[in-house]
Amino acid sequence: MKSFVLLLFFSIALLNFGITQKKDLQVKGVAVDQLVVRENMQLLNSESKNALILGLPNANAKKAESVWQDYAKQFKAKSTKKDKKSGVYFSDDAILSKISNNTVDLYARFEDGNSGTIITVWFDLGGAYLASEIHSDAYKQAENMLKDFATAVNRSLAEDNVAEQEKIQKNLEKELDKLQKDNKKYNDKIEEAKKIIADMEASIIRNEKDQQTKQTEIENQKKEVDKAKEKVKEF
Repeated sequence: MKSFVLLLFFSIALLNFGITQKKDLQVKGVAVDQLVVRENMQLLNSESKNALILGLPNANAKKAESVWQDYAKQFKAKSTKKDKKSGVYFSDDAILSKISNNTVDLYARFEDGNSGTIITVWFDLGGAYLASEIHSDAYKQAENMLKDFATAVNRSLAEDNVAEQEKIQKNLEKELDKLQKDNKKYNDKIEEAKKIIADMEASIIRNEKDQQTKQTEIENQKKEVDKAKEKVKEF
């Protein structure tokens, strides 16, 4: 019975963990699955408008915004600017031929979540905001557009990772180059030391021979000194 209770406890804990992880990205109480586009009414300029929402895992808002600025160029809007107060990007008269035959006013907001970024996009079709119930075909194209943007973000993250890994590799290669130079320096010093040792060993041999010669000279000189002393005694 005790084992059953423990098993039940851990099962519930794991289930709660899974639910928590799934709802990790949220916007104003709306759970957002990663790489799954949702739609929900969101405030835009103090008014509630239908919007498409997508979670971008592993990317912060700053990164997602940077990619959006490049991505939005293909819309050929009159301009794409960020409102400093609301933080919303506005693309004026964007050309989205797969979504509408007319130009579209496009709004995009990026918010940091617990494990990534939440992008909220409004499509003002002129008189109505894009919604799946009213514009089913256009909505599917908008979904594809956001998923394509998510791919662009992931590609940019992958490229950043390549750059980071290359930077690490470059630093490792610099460290290896320094180690190799140090190794050569150490070996050169060893060779210099070997030459000095060889010279010193040769000098020791010469010194010992010179000592022997000098010792012989001293012994001979002692004999000369003794002779000189004997000569003095004769007087």
